[in-house]
Order: sequence, then structure tokens, then C-alpha cells
Amino acid sequence: VAKAHAEPQRLDIDYRNEAVEDFGDTGFDLVTSLEVLEHVDDPQAFVDGLAGCLADDGLMIMSTPNRTALSKILLVDLAERTGQIPRGTHHHDQFVTPEELELLLNAAGLKVLDTTGISYGPANGFSLSDNLALNYLMTVVKA
Repeated sequence: VAKAHAEPQRLDIDYRNEAVEDFGDTGFDLVTSLEVLEHVDDPQAFVDGLAGCLADDGLMIMSTPNRTALSKILLVDLAERTGQIPRGTHHHDQFVTPEELELLLNAAGLKVLDTTGISYGPANGFSLSDNLALNYLMTVVKA
């Protein structure tokens, strides 16, 4: 579908349907992994794969739910029970704390530059925040 969408626009996009762990050293200037880590079976292998894709002077941005009581209530219990996301999408035990993610990143030769929370409020929806309890973003570079 993505290729069919890009063709009439003559976009030169390198689509890959393979695990990031199989990419090898590719040297992308920007690597993003948004709301993926909590779904993989081997977080360290996944992070290692992302690290291998990042250019020496590249930037990586990641986001993932934090493993807290709040994330369980809002992202698993409430969101799945009300049909906001399909049941079984999230398993709270696979959520990763910021401290755990930083250890995974460090083991892959990466360092964290910034950690920012993603909060939710009924009036404003999702917004950037200092509160990491629900979800968070990390800005990462090679160490």
C-alpha cells in the first residue's frame, strides 16, 4: 500500500519489510521507534538493531509507555475495554521504565540526551510534559 501511494508522487522511498535486527549497519541520519518497543519479544535485540541503523552523528527518537499503575489503568484497562484500541494490543509486563530503556540503550552503545513525558488530559488530549508516568519520549545519540 505504501509503495502504491508513493508511485504516482514519484517518491524515491526505500521500503523494507524486514526486522530492524536484520538491517545491518545502514547509517540513517534519523531513526524513530514510536510505540513499538512494548510489542517486541527481545527488547535488547531490537534496540541493538536500531543502534546499528543510526549514523555516527545521527539522532534517534523513541517513545514507549512507562510500566506504572497509571499506564496499566489508562492504556491497558480503559483504552482496551472501551474499544479505543483492540483488546490484547498491550501487555503491561512488556512496558519498559525509563531507567530500563536507558540501560538497554547504553548496552547498545547509545546515550540519552533527553527524556520527556507524554501526558493525557480529557480537555487537551495528549501533550508533552515533565510527567513520565504514562508515556515518554527519549532523544538518543551514539555514545
